[in-house]
Amino acid sequence: MMCTYSTPQAAALNGAMSGHRVVFCGTLAHSTDQEAVVVLRNTCLGVQHGKIAFLCNKDTLEDNLRSHGFQESEVVHLKERQFLIPGFVDTHLHAPQFSNCGKGLDRGLLEWLDTYTFPTEARFSDLQFAETAYRRVVRRVLLNGTTTGCYFATIHTDATLVLCDIINEFGQRAYVGKVNMNQNSPAFYIEQSTEHSVMETKRFIEEVRKRKYDKITPIITPRFAISCTEDLLKRLGDLAHEYQLPVQTHICETEDEINFVAKLFPSSTNYSDVYDKAGLMTSKTVLAHGIYLTEPEVELVKERKCGISHCPNSNLSIRSGVLDAQKLLQAQVKVGLGTDISGGYHPSMLDAIRTAVFSSNIHHIRHSSTVNGTSASNGSIGVTSNGTCINNNGNGAPDKSKPVADITYSDGSGYDALSVWGAFRLATLGGAKVLGLEDKIGNFEVGKELDALLIDLTTVDSIVDVLPGDSVEDGIEKYLFTGDDRNILSIYVGGKIVYSKSPKSN
Repeated sequence: MMCTYSTPQAAALNGAMSGHRVVFCGTLAHSTDQEAVVVLRNTCLGVQHGKIAFLCNKDTLEDNLRSHGFQESEVVHLKERQFLIPGFVDTHLHAPQFSNCGKGLDRGLLEWLDTYTFPTEARFSDLQFAETAYRRVVRRVLLNGTTTGCYFATIHTDATLVLCDIINEFGQRAYVGKVNMNQNSPAFYIEQSTEHSVMETKRFIEEVRKRKYDKITPIITPRFAISCTEDLLKRLGDLAHEYQLPVQTHICETEDEINFVAKLFPSSTNYSDVYDKAGLMTSKTVLAHGIYLTEPEVELVKERKCGISHCPNSNLSIRSGVLDAQKLLQAQVKVGLGTDISGGYHPSMLDAIRTAVFSSNIHHIRHSSTVNGTSASNGSIGVTSNGTCINNNGNGAPDKSKPVADITYSDGSGYDALSVWGAFRLATLGGAKVLGLEDKIGNFEVGKELDALLIDLTTVDSIVDVLPGDSVEDGIEKYLFTGDDRNILSIYVGGKIVYSKSPKSN
């Protein structure tokens, strides 16, 4: 995966490869709670022992080098069209489904599971097949900039441990779950009993802890309420509490699924209540989808401090529905993005960013078309060359009330769609919050570990066209909409380079 540089940056970057110190000077972009994107020009970021030691303006670099004991040889000066961004956090993906990416999207969720997914996942009882398949998926998602992944595996404990070994080998940060399924599953792919499911889950947890992986955490993983008995759900909730582990599952992805859950659990008031009664709704819980959550369920999710993994590609590809992420964000629910391989056909979080914007635009269009029975259009927003927001509200006066990144696309109808900058925040800081890792990763705050991507818009094979007159912000936005793995020069997890390539440029 790794190769050394043959450029003036070599010494410093090779030091970072070995986990030593490095200082990046140039353009950085990240998100904060207050602003969806902050673009920092002429900024220096120092990394020591895997953590961000300082963040300063270039004018004060020498003082910071001295005070933190860095040498000038440890400084990497980024080129004009290079920039550093936080690594992407994929809050929901199914590792064993990777071989199905881009095929079998002709069925709705429940039929899709029976026809394509369960037969594929059943193959992972074969450890040799698991080794080959898992190596492909981890490599692919990492090369696309996912520094942290929240993985579903299968019901097979030993194969799930193979996945952990491979993730550890590649240096990725991850939550990994052995899937639990003891009802409403095919005979060839189901756990023998509640007791067997719990026993194997405990074996998985204990073995992961014994192996002492640096950046891998086991996560309790009931597939969804349909495939788990009430007793199993409760036992898994007890395990999560006993081991103080995070939880991941699916919720309210399709209306058929919701109706099925209602029949299976008649004593529960709604889908969320099923999990809540089992003790699975905690501040460490990741709920995938949540498209059809009711208002009381949204309140419960917020009260329990659970996070929602928004998987827009999957939602559209298998026609599950269109989540209104803005509604959840306005309700102060934690939201991150997920690729949801293979319901989602693309392994890149850039695709998740783009489809999140498109999905929000759908709600925007729907909303605007119902305002006064017609399409509303009373203004547009642009950005001047110096980054000032302009609201063309009739008088042409600049609107300086909030940063560029916080301006959302609005037509005056009362609905603000998610901007690409807002989606960028969901793919980084938002995902870190959903996974309860915001104290470690997600942005470039001092004290956090450096999980980052070094992006170059001028690589020889780049499909991002940056033209004279394009600002730094323009270049970053073009990358988010049109860039791909070819623009990634190097990938850092915990301050160490886990992937790098020679930065040949046009």
